[in-house]
Amino acid sequence: MRAAVAPLALLLAAASVAPLRVPLLAALAIGWVVVRWLKPRQAIAWAATLPVASILAWASVYGRDVPLGAAGCSNPLSTIALSRVLEATAVITVVVILAAILRVRPADIGLRRTDHGILAAGVGIGVLAAVGGVVIGPILAEPFFGKVSFALPAAAIVPALIFGVMNGVMEEVAYRGWLQNHLRPFIGVAGAIVLQGLVFGIAHAGPEVTGPLWLHVTQMSAAGIVAGALAQRFGLLPVIAVHVGADVALYFGLACSAAPS
Repeated sequence: MRAAVAPLALLLAAASVAPLRVPLLAALAIGWVVVRWLKPRQAIAWAATLPVASILAWASVYGRDVPLGAAGCSNPLSTIALSRVLEATAVITVVVILAAILRVRPADIGLRRTDHGILAAGVGIGVLAAVGGVVIGPILAEPFFGKVSFALPAAAIVPALIFGVMNGVMEEVAYRGWLQNHLRPFIGVAGAIVLQGLVFGIAHAGPEVTGPLWLHVTQMSAAGIVAGALAQRFGLLPVIAVHVGADVALYFGLACSAAPS
């Protein structure tokens, strides 16, 4: 437990304070190198934080997604879709490099064979999340983001799928895959599930939230904890499927709202 205190404190600080995310990513990376040299077993706790810290740093540098309007959001290479492709590529590259250095197998982070019925259920729930998110998403989002309205151009399904796959895979691998599974030896299964969910919730608290911030963070943390518990039980693939569906709907809300004049 003690070995994980410092890197987890730095990761929570990065999630909480956006301007510190880039220097804290650097601190975590340097900490991993130093601790790996001095105490190799304890260095895993530092390595556990790096993919999530990379997501946080990217968001800090790139900034908020700007609505594109109906025409802009239909472009397969819309700025929002393209930014997620680049971000996911960078973060997954970090995971691959760390996995090669630490000799981590895909199954070690939850990327394992899943029962076909469970996977089909995940895909089905993902489809429902995509459709339901488009239909009732604005109602659910209004208490936290104000009035939400967006266009639904048919052509936008292509960049929405690109965005959904990139964002869903990236976040699940980083949070529920890499962070959660590498924290287990230090804080136990339950502690790892709760901690990654808490970081996930805090990371989604931005200036765009105009409603009760504590409630939004609580809901996102709860979603992260549920996803973590499901990933622990069934593996990452069905959880990724649900997340992708939710993020397909999210794309329409982010990208297809009226562009700023």
